[in-house]
Amino acid sequence: MPGGSGAAVPQPGSKRSREEEQDGGGRRLVFDDGNDDDISLAPAPAEGLVQEGCSAVLVLDGGMGDELRVRNPMINWSPLELQSSEQLIVDCHAAYIEAGATVIETWNYSATPYWIREQPGWSTLKSEPEVMELWEELTRTSVRLAKRAIKESGKKNIRIAGAMPPLLSTYDLTEMPDGQMLQQYTQMARSLHEEGCDLFLIE
Repeated sequence: MPGGSGAAVPQPGSKRSREEEQDGGGRRLVFDDGNDDDISLAPAPAEGLVQEGCSAVLVLDGGMGDELRVRNPMINWSPLELQSSEQLIVDCHAAYIEAGATVIETWNYSATPYWIREQPGWSTLKSEPEVMELWEELTRTSVRLAKRAIKESGKKNIRIAGAMPPLLSTYDLTEMPDGQMLQQYTQMARSLHEEGCDLFLIE
């Protein structure tokens, strides 16, 4: 669902979401994440993804994990690669843009609190606030690297899809306490949106 101003993730009608009229027409979804700072996401006009004179066909990029391993077989499938392999990630994004992709996806599939805790030393040596702080930083970094790739490519009209991956190994709602999944997805959406992604891609 495209959204330069953010795109709604939870479905309308959930217990923690409500629809509201926007000034100037249209509707928006407001999500209650359990705190005082509810997030409001208004879908942007679909025509905003296609510029005048451009094809209406949107070409998404391909798998980043496989492409990264082609370039560096020693790379780990780890969220920490967003810090240690920044230029490699940028280069992969740029390669997809050069190949014709008009939408590139942020490489943050494994950048969740669950997978951060799975990294050596993080489950026992790091506090929960440290895990959550790193998660936000990695999520934001994934957008910044995509933007760097677009800038280095010199191409115009390239859009960034902010990845919304499973928070655990699956989307099983029974694996997280009530409300925690919505709270974490709201946090993820906010970080991706504030860094400038154009739409969300539900993985």
